[in-house]
Amino acid sequence: VLPFFVIDKLGYLTGVPGLFIAALFSGSLSTVSSGINSLTAIILEDIIKKIKKNIPDSEATFLSKIIGVIYGGIIIMGAIALRFAKVPLLIQLTASLFNISAGPLLGLFTLGMLSKRANWKGAYIGTICSFVVLGWIYIGSLYYPSPNVSAPPTSVEKCVVFNATRSNMKVKNDSVPLAGLYGLSFLYYGAVGML
Repeated sequence: VLPFFVIDKLGYLTGVPGLFIAALFSGSLSTVSSGINSLTAIILEDIIKKIKKNIPDSEATFLSKIIGVIYGGIIIMGAIALRFAKVPLLIQLTASLFNISAGPLLGLFTLGMLSKRANWKGAYIGTICSFVVLGWIYIGSLYYPSPNVSAPPTSVEKCVVFNATRSNMKVKNDSVPLAGLYGLSFLYYGAVGML
């Protein structure tokens, strides 16, 4: 909506649409670079420095640059793969993956805040089980999508006759045993993962 507004209302001003697009790209690149820097710092501090203690600052700087380039490459390859993938709804995919990862972590933090008896083994097993169950539900929903059932038209406009038909026909049930579970909306994955 915003780019349309700029083109429609401010398009007659030379350079303003380009300046607006540059500001949008600047904001998105700033966010992406902050995310890459955070991921790099996490890998360096929590993994590499645990394995190799007393690492010199020059080597840590070099490793952080290499890790940043690797993360940037992964992001670019992911963008290219999504460009050519036949993903029907990109927003549904990203929200599903976010909820699959955020739900169990929210459950873990909630357990830590509300329970005094929780230990690390139970928290670890519960989080892993939650990831596995949500991954299973998501993959099942890809293989067995819920059918789009459209109801027949129900208009009775200008109809003066009442008709009721009753039948005892047996209908063959070809549904998947866990169709209700696979039909769960991707918006609820986080709530299920928290449980």
